[in-house]
Amino acid sequence: MTSSFFIRTSKTNPSATICLRITESRGNQYRFNTGHRLNKSSSWNSKTQSVRTVADERYDIINLQLKRLKAHIETQAVEAKSSGVHRSKSFYLGAIESFAVFEEGSAPKHRKQWNLKQAFDAFIAFSQDHNSPITGRRLKQSTLMTYIETMRHIRLTGLLDESLLGVDMDWYHTFIARSEDGGKAGKPLSLNYIGKHIKNVKRVLRFAEEQGQAVHVAYRRKSFKVHQEQATDVYLNKEELRRMRMLDLTPHPKGLQLTRDLFMIGCSTGLRVSDYTRLTPDHFLERDGRRFLQVLTTKTKREVIVPIDPVVEEIYERYGQAPPPYQVDQTINRNLKTLGEWAEIDDAIPVRRTEGGQLVNQRLPKYQLIKSHTARRSFCTNAYLAGMDCLDIMNLSGHTSEKAFLRYIKVTNEERAKRMADHGFFGG
Repeated sequence: MTSSFFIRTSKTNPSATICLRITESRGNQYRFNTGHRLNKSSSWNSKTQSVRTVADERYDIINLQLKRLKAHIETQAVEAKSSGVHRSKSFYLGAIESFAVFEEGSAPKHRKQWNLKQAFDAFIAFSQDHNSPITGRRLKQSTLMTYIETMRHIRLTGLLDESLLGVDMDWYHTFIARSEDGGKAGKPLSLNYIGKHIKNVKRVLRFAEEQGQAVHVAYRRKSFKVHQEQATDVYLNKEELRRMRMLDLTPHPKGLQLTRDLFMIGCSTGLRVSDYTRLTPDHFLERDGRRFLQVLTTKTKREVIVPIDPVVEEIYERYGQAPPPYQVDQTINRNLKTLGEWAEIDDAIPVRRTEGGQLVNQRLPKYQLIKSHTARRSFCTNAYLAGMDCLDIMNLSGHTSEKAFLRYIKVTNEERAKRMADHGFFGG
């Protein structure tokens, strides 16, 4: 990247405008107005790219500010390159607008600058009507709700009204410290929960910069990072699933049986909760005497065809040859813990996570860790232990690498050894 100054003149006016030219690799070139004007174009020295020492120009102030602007732009370009940030025209526009050293009256007229709340509001409004430039698809309402939740949490920390140029490393460390102190319930927040909010903040700041807003460069630095740690996820083995299926739920609210039926479909098909809660009779098809589910997945827009097992058939018949009706995720997650406790799925599971900046080790009964996504993890793990080919399972789960898939399934070394022992290589 190289930068240089030049002037634009007019045939009808002796004055001139000082502009900045930025040349990137592959011949990309961008031009910007610096906001500085000369009374006479003859006052400009193109060789030194500076204002000549003449009485009717503010040469000393302008030359100083041009020098500082050049250094500012080049510094931001180097930081962006080291962070892997694409340096587009909008990137440089944001860098120029963040250079707040122009004297009053000489700065270009900028659009009204957003604070963080306004940036979130603009991002959410834009995402409701436009496809994401990253995925090319419209964000789901459930995804947009996570940004609304992030706004609420930032407001709780007292940092939502900060200007975008004020969202720097000090803001970052203050946000993390206040989040670790507690959330809306007054309890210390987990590292992953805080990291989710930081991820949303970074995406909104990137959006604001793409809209020509002046944004502090700190969010692009590696130190403005999204903290994450491996969550404790569980799967239910076939015996645990059998015990949950055998529960007599007749005297209990119908919502509990609906939860169980939806969850069992997920455990038998590997579908995501966004798919197994929205099945219709149109998703069922029959080929050569076998019945299948044919689903265009909500998240990846991939078509999957899954054989139906006797468990799904029984549920299908229970609802009059139709799938169970929809139930919201929050209700499913709450009911699953109750069902797991009644089915005595209570093995002590070691849980390790960071809360309030402190590492917490505890052992929780397994039923407390069951959630809607446990169905998909249970399908993949049980299919793997049953000897199903990994590529076939990955075709249903959407994993693109076996390494990622093997991290996703939950098996012990002993369970993996038993699976290998059944292979023909070992005489199984």
